[in-house]
Amino acid sequence: MPSASQRLKQRNGRVQENMALVRRVAAHYAARSAEPFDDLVQVGALGLIRAAELYSSSRCVPFSAFAAPHVRGSVLHYLRDGAPLVRISRRLQERRQQVEQCRQSVWRKEGRSPSGQELQQRLGLSPRQWEELQGLGHLLRYLTLDALDGVEPPAPVQSASDAASADPMAALQGLEPRLRRVVEAVVLKGESLRTVAARQGSSAATVHRQLHRALDALRLQLNRASDAPAC
Repeated sequence: MPSASQRLKQRNGRVQENMALVRRVAAHYAARSAEPFDDLVQVGALGLIRAAELYSSSRCVPFSAFAAPHVRGSVLHYLRDGAPLVRISRRLQERRQQVEQCRQSVWRKEGRSPSGQELQQRLGLSPRQWEELQGLGHLLRYLTLDALDGVEPPAPVQSASDAASADPMAALQGLEPRLRRVVEAVVLKGESLRTVAARQGSSAATVHRQLHRALDALRLQLNRASDAPAC
């Protein structure tokens, strides 16, 4: 059985020999997020080190194949926790922060988590504003996960209006009606691709392509709009 120093030497050797894998993964996600390449390399290297510690030569797979999911998972975990891929307007950011601050305040003072209706009442939000905020959360999750998974759909569909602000729900209204209905059904209502396909007389694969075209178009609108001064 190898000694501790031998195991450490083997681990370090595997890490050094496979840094190209880390750089490849980091480059892939640096192109799909606002995070610097060097930061993603550091995060991916942590995943590679973890894989090197867990790997055993008795496994029936080469180390690079074993390590790849660890590297990718480390980068994705970092991005999903702290690197938003879609920028939203200051107004919506502040409203989301107010909801979270109110939730935390109730928890600290009363030791419980307030319901959505209670948060809405405490913040004085209208039913429409609250519904918009809830829909925003679902939409942002879809936009982020779709981008992180490296989906590269066809060219984005142009909005019917160039007046999109960095507001996902407002940008949604600017989509081509067919694509907007797909996003509303799948993302906001939680319907399956098959259900939507049956209703529009197409296939689930077609709905899947439409969904990703729509999400890509939304990301383009939101990131382009947020380059302008926030309102």
